[in-house]
Amino acid sequence: ETFNLDDTITVVTPIANSPAAKAGIVAGDKIIAVGDSAAVGKDLRWLNARLRGKRGTQIRLSILRGTSPRPQVLTVERDKIPLHSVEGATALDDKTGYVKISRFSANTTREFTAALEFLFEKKGVKNLVIDLRGNPGGYLDKAVDILSQLFPEKDQLVVFTKGRTVHKNEYKTNGRQRYGVGKVAILIDEGSASASEIVAGAVQDWDRGVVVGRRSFGKGLVQEPYALSDGSELRLTVARYYTPLGRTLQKPYKGKSKKEYADEDKDRLARGELTNADSTAAHDSTRYFTPNGRIVYGGGGITPDVFVPIEAAARSNYYQNLKNWASEFAYRYYVLHRSEIKFTDWRSFEREFKVTDYAFREFVGYAERHGVGRDNVQMETVKEPIRRLMKARIARQLFGEEGYFGILNDNDTVVRRALEVLQQDDPLGLRRIAQKRK
Repeated sequence: ETFNLDDTITVVTPIANSPAAKAGIVAGDKIIAVGDSAAVGKDLRWLNARLRGKRGTQIRLSILRGTSPRPQVLTVERDKIPLHSVEGATALDDKTGYVKISRFSANTTREFTAALEFLFEKKGVKNLVIDLRGNPGGYLDKAVDILSQLFPEKDQLVVFTKGRTVHKNEYKTNGRQRYGVGKVAILIDEGSASASEIVAGAVQDWDRGVVVGRRSFGKGLVQEPYALSDGSELRLTVARYYTPLGRTLQKPYKGKSKKEYADEDKDRLARGELTNADSTAAHDSTRYFTPNGRIVYGGGGITPDVFVPIEAAARSNYYQNLKNWASEFAYRYYVLHRSEIKFTDWRSFEREFKVTDYAFREFVGYAERHGVGRDNVQMETVKEPIRRLMKARIARQLFGEEGYFGILNDNDTVVRRALEVLQQDDPLGLRRIAQKRK
């Protein structure tokens, strides 16, 4: 991650295991030349055009580091840039770990296993919160791998596909669970789709854990690719994904125009589904029963066991515009004040460091100078979420992703609700249901 700081391209966070990180680039480095071309005054588009090249070739970067007046020259060997799907892992308390998965990619299984090793071996947690909010999906087999770490049983059905002309195809766990994961919470929202819904649906159908948040997107169509002679590709929908109980993941599209289907997120907000639990229950009226007698709902997407309304700030355009400048401003703040910020760990930083009203006003002014018009009506709504985001960004410079997500999660309503539920003796109320059935 880079941006222009006073006309100089500055590294905010090098991607782990990337060519730049391997070459020794660190946060705070100022890139003043690429090869023989001066970089001062240039933008990121200029930089990216010169950094790209054939894999295995080399390029020299001249950088300024810290207060040293002399530039250093680092040689970067071009290579594939890794895109991490597991964004962070941290302990929410002494018993509960948290993992954020942004997509299901080729590296997800390895990264998730590393996150579990960190949490269960180094942090000593027992329970697990998996954050799939905003996760659009990806590789099906990686979702099944994740579920294999949650279910100790071998051959536990977690999803199946079925089509009009396609035979039923079942996907099951492999029985190679590495850690004895205790209670589980899966976080979802209206942006969670496809493979994310497969994970949430399997956990919910088998009463393996509690699903917290808002109803997921509803994307459950299987497409088969056909290569065409001109180099293009035809993708033909041949089947649907189903949860173990037989619930379809795909939201209904019959009787809707393309625009109505595409704008369903706006419709959910308009009818109150993102703010009112009753609106969700009314929409997903098809009932299914888990093996323990718990009721879960069909109708497209996964309806959470515990509903948490969308935060007011997330509905504010002003907040969304301010967010775009939080990273740059937080880094500037860190550079100016790093000699004053003395903390040994992110938890002490969380307890004692404050983003002052003065700093917030400075940020609003900074955003204004970059074209974000002031909105005094929304100011009080966005103030605390923006301060929290700025604090988390500063923590990232000091303590990495663990500190970043640790700060964000401390005031995240969905994470806090999940933690409250997992602290209960019987989160799903299975004993109460069993007593009623008797």
